[in-house]
Amino acid sequence: MTDDRDLPIHASFLASVASPRVQDLLTDAADFTLDAITDSEVLKVIPFVKVVVAIRSVRERVRLRTTYRFFAKLNDMPQGERETFVKQLESDPQQARKIGESFAVWLDRLDDEEKATLLAKMFELYARGRIDFDRSARFAAVIDRAHLPYLLQLGDKLRTSLLRGDDLTSHLLALGLLKITARQSDVNRQVRLDRAPRDIDLMKIELNEDGIIFREYVIKETPAKPRVTERVHTPVPPRS
Repeated sequence: MTDDRDLPIHASFLASVASPRVQDLLTDAADFTLDAITDSEVLKVIPFVKVVVAIRSVRERVRLRTTYRFFAKLNDMPQGERETFVKQLESDPQQARKIGESFAVWLDRLDDEEKATLLAKMFELYARGRIDFDRSARFAAVIDRAHLPYLLQLGDKLRTSLLRGDDLTSHLLALGLLKITARQSDVNRQVRLDRAPRDIDLMKIELNEDGIIFREYVIKETPAKPRVTERVHTPVPPRS
């Protein structure tokens, strides 16, 4: 019988996704100390943990806790769905390797437990066919690079069409979640509203399609039944 530690990285990751032991992980592991997390008997039998984590240093224990949070969040996806996804993926070994290795690397790069939770939400969207792999890769980069407090503000009542050039705007723009438009029709509309010349916005900064999807389905966890790109509002071209 093959030891889990002999599995390739991608195979151990996919085996962990489909493992029924994921259901035994506590979703709220916020109170786990670095010492206590190493005593989790359930986590120790997750194949991915056996392959990539050697519990020696503080950094490795932090990685273990981050890994715990990722797989615990997968409880939101029923066991049957996870097994079906992995089985379908394994019918194409090359694709299975690409997906398994990519998510394993993305998870390993994270330096914050809450980011692992966000990555798990994004994985669920991908596994259910709501987003494609290219968008998953962009979202993984957003989660990795983001300053978490700024990123979580996407879940607040953020008036995206009125974002100003502050630090939050600059950060979200650098993450690729915003778009800048400059249309004469927007200026004309503000003029018709009798806005003072000094208050007229020559440019409009708002969430782009990635930003809208990330906010709604990763940060706010809106249930996504069809492919989410079909639910993004496509604005009507402005009248000049």
